[in-house]
Order: sequence, then structure tokens, then C-alpha cells
Amino acid sequence: LTGAPGAGRLERAWTVWGDESSARVMSTSELDMEQSWKRDVSSWNDFERFENDVVRGSVELKDGVNVCLFVSGVRPTWESTQAHGKWVLLTERRDTAARTLALMRALVAGGHPSLRHVCGIQLSLRPSRD
Repeated sequence: LTGAPGAGRLERAWTVWGDESSARVMSTSELDMEQSWKRDVSSWNDFERFENDVVRGSVELKDGVNVCLFVSGVRPTWESTQAHGKWVLLTERRDTAARTLALMRALVAGGHPSLRHVCGIQLSLRPSRD
């Protein structure tokens, strides 16, 4: 399996995007590359480096942060012709990083037929509410 962890290159290359500028999905004109960061993920080593940075806190998951994982070439904006649909997952803050990383790992692995049509996900961290 090309996409299996430890096997090197992924079946599809991905890009991780991050920003603190918006609480909603942005349009292309609103995606401010000066306020965003981007990381290419084309191998398991790339993904595991990103995963370790999240676990260690180098990639900070705080209120107002959006972290997106999209197939390379698809931008995390609402106009993208390949990006449609929305899932909402409510989770306890302490579980958010682990659950998000597990979903990202499943997507980049590409092994589950039900996930092969998914071109990306976005994690939007919002303040807790009572």
C-alpha cells in the first residue's frame, strides 16, 4: 500500500493550511496568505512531522484558529469547485487534537473507500459555551 504509514509517499499530496483570521469558511479574496501558514504533506514523514508539532504545541490549537487539510491544488475557500459539503463534529476540547489528527490520518492514508471522495477537512476552534 502506497498510503500505509511508514511507506513513504502518499497516494495523494495534501496541504495543511492554518489561520487565525476568520471564524467561517473564507472566499478566495478573504484568504489572506500573509495571515495564513501552509505546509505541504506528500509523505508519511511530512504528516508525522505535522502531527508531532500539534502534539508538542508548536502548532497551537487555540480559540479562533482554523486548520484545514486539503488535497494539493484545492484551496480552503468556499468557491473551490471541488470542496462541497459540511460535517460538524462537536467534541470536548481535550479530545479535539486527537480526534482531528485521527481523521486527518485516515484521509491521507486513502485506504477507506468511503473517504476517497473527500478532498479536505477544516477544524475551526471556537470558544466553549455553557
